[in-house]
Amino acid sequence: MKSASKTEPTLRVLLVEDVAADAELEVREIKRAGLRVSHRIVDSEKDFIRALREFAPDVILSDFSMPKFDGMDALRLAKELAPDTPFIFVSGTLGEEYAIRALKNGATDYVVKSNLVRLSAAVERALAEAKLLRERRQTEAELEIARECLQEREAGLRRAQLMAKLGHVITGPDGSFESWSDTLPSLIGMQPASMPRSTREWLELVHPEDREALRAKSIEAGATGQRVDIEYRLRRHDAEWR
Repeated sequence: MKSASKTEPTLRVLLVEDVAADAELEVREIKRAGLRVSHRIVDSEKDFIRALREFAPDVILSDFSMPKFDGMDALRLAKELAPDTPFIFVSGTLGEEYAIRALKNGATDYVVKSNLVRLSAAVERALAEAKLLRERRQTEAELEIARECLQEREAGLRRAQLMAKLGHVITGPDGSFESWSDTLPSLIGMQPASMPRSTREWLELVHPEDREALRAKSIEAGATGQRVDIEYRLRRHDAEWR
């Protein structure tokens, strides 16, 4: 038996048990393993639910059959309200059939009252498994965040590549062109020195049938701050409309 360290965190044990003496024996057995224990005993559904919320146990030890409360009901409620909390059946009446059913329904382990020497090991094993589960979920959450960040960076790169391919222009408040992408002149078939210097000059390159639609869309984009899409024909240096 190891002695409990004063700095060791206290293990909160919730016991679902209608025989107080049995509950105290279980607590004593856990303490024999050197664990610091704070415990609460309940024997009704109402008190069990309250203890789950207020006491927030690290582990639940439950009898299987009690006059006022059923162990399988306790397991069901625990899976709903505290799904990550280990749940161990400690019972004198748990046969093999019921033990299998309990494990299938989410119980972590079961210990018969006639063999309580197994209890501390079962508790420590259940706590270790719960810790591993939390760590795995934390790792998965961190990986998901990293994956999302990577996807955002890749999407940003694709947008940048698309912008570079399509070309873009930055317009000042007065409609003058402050700058444009290096690829824009070649995309519209012009030398950089011949590039239009304002929206007015740009509109002169737009096909007459498309100018009004382009002007309307530009006004809409400026008013809403939202992106708008429009196709229009532009006169290239060879006088062709593309």
